[in-house]
Amino acid sequence: MPKLIDSYLLEMEIGQPQTAGEIAVFPLKSSRNPGPEYITLAEALASGQLTVTEVSHGGSVPELKAVNQGGKAVLMLDGEELVGAKQNRVLNTTIWVAPGTSLVIPVSCVERNRWSGLHHPVEKSDNVMVHSMRLKKVQSVNKNLEKKAGFKSDQSEVWRELDRACYLLNVDSPTAAMRDIYERRKTELENYLKAFRPVPGQQGLLVFWAGKPLGCDFISREEALASLFQKLLKSYLLEVIMVSQDRGTGDQEGKSQKVKGPARQKPTVPGIKKARNFLSKAAQAEEKRYKATGSGQACRYCHQDLAGASLEIDNFIPHFVFLATEKGSRFRNYRNRENFSGLRDRKAFLSRSGDDLK
Repeated sequence: MPKLIDSYLLEMEIGQPQTAGEIAVFPLKSSRNPGPEYITLAEALASGQLTVTEVSHGGSVPELKAVNQGGKAVLMLDGEELVGAKQNRVLNTTIWVAPGTSLVIPVSCVERNRWSGLHHPVEKSDNVMVHSMRLKKVQSVNKNLEKKAGFKSDQSEVWRELDRACYLLNVDSPTAAMRDIYERRKTELENYLKAFRPVPGQQGLLVFWAGKPLGCDFISREEALASLFQKLLKSYLLEVIMVSQDRGTGDQEGKSQKVKGPARQKPTVPGIKKARNFLSKAAQAEEKRYKATGSGQACRYCHQDLAGASLEIDNFIPHFVFLATEKGSRFRNYRNRENFSGLRDRKAFLSRSGDDLK
């Protein structure tokens, strides 16, 4: 039986890529129904229409409470960061919060060393979980849904990946916060972002690096994608900075070489055929459907080369994401390093992460 998402993926209009060094970003457009009007999480938090709080005075790491007091639906994206409360979190799945509704939402912690500040308001963030962390989270949520464990991630894995990102990017964060990584690498990210901007009618982006796909995000409404464009793109760009830095450090002491914006080398620019192949591969992924948190059906996708998720509501899809996997570890050099460059000593890291790093 054909899947609704197939009509999006296989009929997608793919524009010419914008490039910076080895990075290529293809604009995506769809002729499908964009669905009813909605606003983004950042817009809803900034206007006060949406409030997000701890579920109780004691709080619960994998849960928050969202209340939509306005007249428009709010779209909260898989991987979007929520800053504040007792600790910063990211969303485990895309959620449609209908007007006048209150929901307990599934989240993962991305600020390990803080659990305080019950009355700190949850504020908008300019960040989405970095690509490789988001991929692992999508995969772990997929597995837990299959086990009937709900939209839970592997929280220990999230923390391990966060520690690795801090190390590889030479970020010393007192609370082990993902937000600090983005802030520390703000200048490099801004240098990359200058090369990319949404085109008229754009509803999604498909990102390649060094001729290979990293992944894509699609938002059904043009105005929503425009406000989310840089936020989503940064999650892919930070991955490029992180992996480039990992591959460029072969010394025994683990000292990092700084990556200063787009690489000055002959780029490997993929053609539209390669972009189309990635979307076709996404359409081949096995789909499993679950009752979504909030409105609609949560659709999850598994394939040997990618993992994905979408939200389906009344025959339209407000958001989907597909992230490419990579055989072998992205952090292959990292496992042999002994020096943490003053970030944390090895013993403390191992006791927290549970990773043997052999």
